Amino acid sequence: MDEGLNRRDVLIGGMLAAGGVSALAVGPLSKSPPNADRDISALFPDQVGQWRAAEAREAILPPRDALSEATYDRITARRYLSEGPPITLVAAYRAAQDWEGQVHRPEVCYPASGFAIVAKAERTVPIGSANLPVGILRAERGGRTDTVLYWTRMSEDYPGSVWDQRRQLAGALLTGRTLDGIVVRLSVTDYGESPDFAPLFAFTRALHAALWAESRRLIFGPLR
Repeated sequence: MDEGLNRRDVLIGGMLAAGGVSALAVGPLSKSPPNADRDISALFPDQVGQWRAAEAREAILPPRDALSEATYDRITARRYLSEGPPITLVAAYRAAQDWEGQVHRPEVCYPASGFAIVAKAERTVPIGSANLPVGILRAERGGRTDTVLYWTRMSEDYPGSVWDQRRQLAGALLTGRTLDGIVVRLSVTDYGESPDFAPLFAFTRALHAALWAESRRLIFGPLR
């Protein structure tokens, strides 16, 4: 294995083991990140395939502790209606990731809001000739169950776990790169029915088709 790569891996591992102390010592990123002032709510269309956006008063926002103003530059939430169950979309964007301000993944946010995660897996959503890596989970609180599909993009990658996310960020801090990040969560709430991820997969593909090229890049990243 290349000696330079070994040294870089050792440095990243040390930063992670130290809880980010070394990463913070690198100092702030000097480059002003793109899209820092972008209103991401304007990126999501009112019509997505067969789904239409509900009025803002119908949207269900997560608890404030799950989506902290200190963590994100922009947060948006919409509820999309069709003949099937309503789909709630929550997207949170941060133009410059740092050790203290990283996108919160649903497997962290849901337990913080009193839910128990009862099932979790990694899947891909086929979109044209490419694939979008996503996580899916079921979360329960009382008699409520949320069926969730989500993806996390950091720059041009899709970290599959909190550990992957931190490792990618540590590498960027070592090289002085600026990473932006977004987490997009789609969920359906039910009260004991069997989980059905098919509408969430269909909505994801319809959303990709409904976006302009620039919006696709920010929300979906470079699908491969």
